[in-house]
Amino acid sequence: MEVPSSKDNEGEYISTANKDAGRNQKWNIKYVDGKDGGDKPGKGEKNEEFGLIVGREFYIVSKSYMRRVFSAQSNKMVYTKARKEDDDSQKWFFDQKSKTIRNVKYTKISGQDHSLDIRQTNNLYLYSTDSRWYQMFKYEEKDGNLVDFKGQVLGIGGGDREDANIKREQKDSKKITQEWNIEYISGGKPDGGGDDGGKPGGDGEGEGGKGGDDDKSIEDEFGMDLGRPFHIVTMQSSQRLLDVIGSQVVIKTENKLDSQTW
Repeated sequence: MEVPSSKDNEGEYISTANKDAGRNQKWNIKYVDGKDGGDKPGKGEKNEEFGLIVGREFYIVSKSYMRRVFSAQSNKMVYTKARKEDDDSQKWFFDQKSKTIRNVKYTKISGQDHSLDIRQTNNLYLYSTDSRWYQMFKYEEKDGNLVDFKGQVLGIGGGDREDANIKREQKDSKKITQEWNIEYISGGKPDGGGDDGGKPGGDGEGEGGKGGDDDKSIEDEFGMDLGRPFHIVTMQSSQRLLDVIGSQVVIKTENKLDSQTW
């Protein structure tokens, strides 16, 4: 299923084509029944697409010489600062429901969602969570890059110094100021660490429990939760939703109508 020719326009018709790597063929399933923890993977498991463990607090640490960390300021800008272990403004976590990186301090203070956001003048801020492309970052562990949905990366503006702002830049493999480590606070490595390595399937009963290919549930086979309403959201920059007009399937901006719910 794809948006033909990557035409990311309101009301664009949907068709099918041979699979390729295009973002016009990629979609997010966003559940809309308000159940907490309904999205998979669950807390403590790694989201392979985004490269981060769900719900685990971490520091975002520069690979530059001084090893400064992301730090949220009172004006909601994000700077690099020397690490302080008791400072929650320097602690972050990946939220599975919104697919964004949120700040521990401002989540605790306001009780509201505030996520990393790059919409304003290419500088990194905290803004109210809306899960648009400018709030969604994937961590590519091999290169140490935090990559947005348009293929640009986060780097230190103005060099490796205290109170440097974080900027959106074209990727440059020679710039260590674009490389980051994710250091989880509770210990352990992103992959595994628990009794069953963080993988689903083992229930500790009988001969190692269930979980083989022959025992897959219909949810595992099709990759969606049975009976739960959801939106189908294009991964193109507009993040429009699959909608029905007459007998045609199109992409449209979210409008709260049942025609966008599946």
